[in-house]
Amino acid sequence: MLALGGYLSFALALYGTWLVITVVAFERGGADETGVVGAILLVPGALAAPVFGALADRVRRDIVLGLGYLGFALATGAAAVAIGTDGSGVAIYGAAALATACTTVPRPVLAAMLPAMTDSAGALITAVVGLEVVVNTAIFAGPLLAGLVLLGAGPATAMWLGAALGAVAFVTVLALRIEPARLRPLATDADARRMGVAARTLGQASGARLMLGLAIGAFFVSGALDVFFVTVALDELGRSASFAALLAAANGLGGLVGAAAFGRSMAARPSSWILTRSAVLVAAPMAALMVSD
Repeated sequence: MLALGGYLSFALALYGTWLVITVVAFERGGADETGVVGAILLVPGALAAPVFGALADRVRRDIVLGLGYLGFALATGAAAVAIGTDGSGVAIYGAAALATACTTVPRPVLAAMLPAMTDSAGALITAVVGLEVVVNTAIFAGPLLAGLVLLGAGPATAMWLGAALGAVAFVTVLALRIEPARLRPLATDADARRMGVAARTLGQASGARLMLGLAIGAFFVSGALDVFFVTVALDELGRSASFAALLAAANGLGGLVGAAAFGRSMAARPSSWILTRSAVLVAAPMAALMVSD
């Protein structure tokens, strides 16, 4: 499917450029700057997500998707220029923050578009599974690709590659052939009010709060691991940025294996069983690393 191919191009850029910015931050200010920059870059995305989510319900979703891809490509290109010209941290991280804000658009908007691009329940399920495969593949391949470019050409070129991949994703949106009626805005002002009530009701449910907490914890661990890979590779082991990319790619490969292993159990096991064992598998190696330090 063309839409999934475009998202793969974007996701490769997303996970690759995040690693590149982490490497740039470490080289400029060590682990302290890396951690601070990683936290700061997430703020624009958190602020932009509700805005783009509301926009996606009032404007044709393919337009919103294209704007997300285009904004990411332009902001990543600006970061590449700042890095290549040895610009200030404000210029580099400001452009990266804009790119991060744009990354909140594609996945939820594309997921909302999938029903309009499929003609049956079976095709929709296949598309949803395909989207997850694309994401896990990019978590593995994006850092690996960025590491190869870092090894041969440096961070500015790696960021330019990310901008080019974002542009490719934008072009795929232009090539989509979907009936406009199936992409029309879905929400009215009355719908928005009802969704606000639904959101407040959802926030009062203990199970929903638990799932939100787990999601926040997962993002925290993911961000901490990015800093960890770069710090260990460049500081503790004295290796190159490409080695940090290799560690990040190994993490992505583990995600692919885990998704395949637990995917087979999802239909036969309760969610609590899967979540508990997943948490143990994440916490155990981290505890081992803490003890070995």
